[in-house]
Amino acid sequence: MLSLTVAMMLADGVIDNREMNIINNIRNARSISYIELTKIIGRMRNVPGPIEFVLNKTAIKLDENLIKLLITIAAADNRIEDSELRVLRKVAGKMNISENRLRDLINEVYEKNWNK
Repeated sequence: MLSLTVAMMLADGVIDNREMNIINNIRNARSISYIELTKIIGRMRNVPGPIEFVLNKTAIKLDENLIKLLITIAAADNRIEDSELRVLRKVAGKMNISENRLRDLINEVYEKNWNK
């Protein structure tokens, strides 16, 4: 899961502080060292198409909580870039989540986190 979230974080080419905070919360919850996280980020930066790399190596089951986490990472800078939306669509497709359901999940995450 951490590799997938790091790949999402790298989708727009920029890792901002809010994205790092989310990733660090996951890292802490899973007792992963900061050194291991930096290794994962370094590996993912060197892979052309990090999301495709992760999706091809990992069996991903339907998990709306995971896709919501990825949406939160993508929207950490208060908007979802086209590159991030493409990644979300790929992950949703791998999870058999329809485009309409993905749109609903994006709206749900936005309403929960940014439309207060």
